Amino acid sequence: MSGGKSGKITTSKDGLDKRSLLFWGAAADIISTGEFQRLDYINNLGLGYKVYHNAQLKRFSHCQGSAFLGRMFAQRLGMGEKDAQTLEIALLSHDLGHGPCSHVTSKWNGIDHEDVSVGIVTGEIVMPRAYCGDIPEILDSWGIDKSEIAAVMKGEHPHKALNTLYSGKFDLDKADYLRRDSHATGAEYGNLDIDRMADVLVEHKGDICLLEEGIDSMVHFLKARIDMYRNVYRHKKVIIYEAMLNKAIEVSGLDTSNIWWKTDDELLNDLWNTGGRSRELIDMIKSGIPYDRVVMLKSNDKSNLAAARKLEKVDNLCVKIAESAGLEPYEVAVSFRCTKPKDKKPEFPLKLDRGDVVNLFDYSPQAAEQEKRPPTHAYLYVGVHPEVSQDKKEKVAGVVDEMKKAA
Repeated sequence: MSGGKSGKITTSKDGLDKRSLLFWGAAADIISTGEFQRLDYINNLGLGYKVYHNAQLKRFSHCQGSAFLGRMFAQRLGMGEKDAQTLEIALLSHDLGHGPCSHVTSKWNGIDHEDVSVGIVTGEIVMPRAYCGDIPEILDSWGIDKSEIAAVMKGEHPHKALNTLYSGKFDLDKADYLRRDSHATGAEYGNLDIDRMADVLVEHKGDICLLEEGIDSMVHFLKARIDMYRNVYRHKKVIIYEAMLNKAIEVSGLDTSNIWWKTDDELLNDLWNTGGRSRELIDMIKSGIPYDRVVMLKSNDKSNLAAARKLEKVDNLCVKIAESAGLEPYEVAVSFRCTKPKDKKPEFPLKLDRGDVVNLFDYSPQAAEQEKRPPTHAYLYVGVHPEVSQDKKEKVAGVVDEMKKAA
């Protein structure tokens, strides 16, 4: 495809709400590009399908669902066509730069996938794949300002409501993936009444504001997000599989600067073709043979977070654990899930029935409580190759315990 207007209309039958998603104009043309079509080969939940076996949905459908919500919410809020289109295209494009296997490979990319997505929209980054590089020309041909789309994606648009709906305490990226992933996995935490959410949001001073009658809906959303992270995205077995994939990349010798634009299958095939330990790890993942989990620094103990943050800064931690336990480095896999320190208190405008506007998290104890919950069951996971003897596994656990005490 060469960039420019096509005038096509694209319809996708969405199994989430049993409705057709209709796209036209620039949105339809973007869906036809190589960058967007690549998302049909990127699993939304990374290796989550190793635990939730129906979780085979792709970022292709997630981006379309997010974009559909963008136009829907913009219209329900009374925004004009330009704002609706800007939000729609920003959400449609938000995962264009996503690496393979979802967030698993983020550490190897050297650049945040959101920055890559912005670069693809503006033309500063061209993905080295067939039929890529046309999105800037498509936007130009439809008279759409690329800098406005990029501004929303960076949270810098002068119309703050667009930034909030794109990325915030409640946003339409989260609203789609929580519902979509919940539907695909069978985990019911993310069952949200999206139409109700659209009814209880209004614009106030150019930003999004929650009506008092919507407090329960927002608390449900906040709880759903934490529950999905604790029980689906950061399921203990999923994390071990992801650590094994990162270990396979580490020992493969592949040029990691070329990973970010691959599809899931391309990366797994490349790793398998390198042979050796990398092939063994990929075979184990595909055969459903995870490393044995021997350490979890659980999130119900606050001291574990401080210890995990210190251990995360230790150079070559995995190698040091392995050597101290008399193992080879490939036999130990480590994964951190440390929450970031909150440098400011959470805020979301809440319009009370009497007319004044306050902070939701000051007004609602239930909302504040959800903000305090850690989005993970543990901050550190250590897995060991299943063929390692039990006494060696116990030694690994002892080594980590000593490191934790010394941290």
